[in-house]
Amino acid sequence: MHILLPILIIGGAGYLAYLSFTDQFIWMEPSSSLTVAGLSMVGAFVWLVLAYTDWRNDLYQLSDTQVIDLDRNIFGSESNRSAPLENILSVQYKRKGLLGLIFNYGTVFINVGMQDLSFDDVYRPAQVQQEIFARMEERAAAMRRQLGELERQRMGDWFRVYHAELNARSQEGTQPLKPAEP
Repeated sequence: MHILLPILIIGGAGYLAYLSFTDQFIWMEPSSSLTVAGLSMVGAFVWLVLAYTDWRNDLYQLSDTQVIDLDRNIFGSESNRSAPLENILSVQYKRKGLLGLIFNYGTVFINVGMQDLSFDDVYRPAQVQQEIFARMEERAAAMRRQLGELERQRMGDWFRVYHAELNARSQEGTQPLKPAEP
C-alpha cells in the first residue's frame, strides 16, 4: 500500500512525457515538461525502492515458543519486540481496502497484555493467524505434557522415599507407619 502513490506518480510522469513528445501538452514548453516528468519519475522511483526496501527489512518470525517482530529501518535503526506464545491474549487480522482483498494481504494484530504486536502487510493474514493459533496449541500441549511428567516424577520420588522409610523401619524392627484413624 505504501508503494501505490509512487507508482501513480511514475505513471502520471510517463503520461506527461508521452504528451510532451506528441506535442499535446500545451501548458509548458516540451523541454520543461520533459524535465518535470523525468525528475518526477526519478524521485518516485527512489521513493518506490526505499518503500520496498523498508518493507523487505521487516521480519516477522514465529518460533515454537514465541513471536518476534523485527522492524529495521533503511537508515539503520532497529526495533525488536517479542512475546511468549503462552502470553498471547488474542490474534486478529484485517485486510484493508480493495487491493488487500484482491491480493490477499493485510495486517495481523497480536495482543499480549499491555503490548501489541503487528505483522504489517503479510500475505495470507488468515493463514498467519491460524499458524499462530496452531503454535499456541502445540506450546500449551507441550507445557501440559511437561507438567504431567514433573508430577509423575514428584509422585515417584514420594513413593521412593516412602518405601525407603518403610524398609528402614522394618530393618530397625520398629512398627511400620500406620495411617491416622479418623
